[in-house]
Amino acid sequence: GKVVDLIARKHPSDILLVHPMLKDIPGSLEYGKALDEQAPLRLVVEDVRHDVRVFRYVPEEDPPDQPHVEFLMLSHPLFEARGLDGIYPNPMSRKNVLAFFSLWNQAVGALLVRHKPEVYHCPDFHTAVAPWYALRGHPNLKVLLILHNAEYQGTVSTDMILGHRLERIASVWNLPKEMVKKHLLLDGRFNMLKAVVDFILEHQNGLGVCAVSQWYAAECHAQYGVLWELPVVYGLDNPMLEEERVSISGNLAEAKADAK
Repeated sequence: GKVVDLIARKHPSDILLVHPMLKDIPGSLEYGKALDEQAPLRLVVEDVRHDVRVFRYVPEEDPPDQPHVEFLMLSHPLFEARGLDGIYPNPMSRKNVLAFFSLWNQAVGALLVRHKPEVYHCPDFHTAVAPWYALRGHPNLKVLLILHNAEYQGTVSTDMILGHRLERIASVWNLPKEMVKKHLLLDGRFNMLKAVVDFILEHQNGLGVCAVSQWYAAECHAQYGVLWELPVVYGLDNPMLEEERVSISGNLAEAKADAK
């Protein structure tokens, strides 16, 4: 929430923010009334068709000197089985998790084609496969991958993906087996982050990957094999906004001790 709030206020252009809805919990989580409902996204997971509803939320008026922000909220029983107690499917079986991420990535890919943004911001692995679903309908798509925690790469399963397992993964993700083998496996094991890294390597000459500080960027590039083919991982400034900075009167060391 903190990151989304900051982006919504400081982004240099208009922006669409996409979110898979949690279940409504009166008194705790209520989305309120959407401005309108767009055409549903018709997607396929393991040979079963799923219709994902798309609700559009916009502010009543744009604050001065801030970008225009729209939220596209995605409604589906697989998404709304989750509550505030956890953002991942429960139970965390491989089948549930893979189906959830397949539907989520396909939905984002379909929205990339529908809205054709100039740049797709991809945080970590969660929607790392989406650009491949969008490529045919939006061939000029550019991706910006932001690594907040590169250790988690959407591995889901530690099994070697061979034979019938490869066919099953391809069916769940509604992708050709060869594409899964090429872009979703790292050292024989399932890895979602590899998909977006491969996209950036193939379509952007390896440029477009950032981490949340220059030190973390260097650490990620050195430590994680999925990033080794990239020419560079950029470090982003991660400052505190001046209006949020605490003013300290008196002794700094005493104030820090009190805060702890």
